[in-house]
Amino acid sequence: MSGFVVKLVVALITVFLADVVLPGMYYPSMYQDLLVGLLFAVVGYFTEVMILRRDTIWLSTAMDFVIGALLIYLSQFVFIGARVTLAAALITALAIGVLEHLQHIWLVQTGRVEKERT
Repeated sequence: MSGFVVKLVVALITVFLADVVLPGMYYPSMYQDLLVGLLFAVVGYFTEVMILRRDTIWLSTAMDFVIGALLIYLSQFVFIGARVTLAAALITALAIGVLEHLQHIWLVQTGRVEKERT
């Protein structure tokens, strides 16, 4: 479960910071940031459990990027008052993707991928 905790913290902080820093991303309420980060962490975790292995690190990272970009961009249609440009969604997903790639390497090298599947 340690992979999920790291993914959750990374997603929550990244989405929140993107909301604060990027002019193309605006959530009127902090709970919206938190829900987007939580949703990404849950979906990303299960995707990671299904496909992450030593030979699929890049595939898993690409999936995190695509899932992140879609979830972040589409969240504007779910939350009242939220605005997210495509550029802001892609930048945020790229930041999440870079951090997730580092986490994937760590999970594979430490053998945590196999432990979390059992």
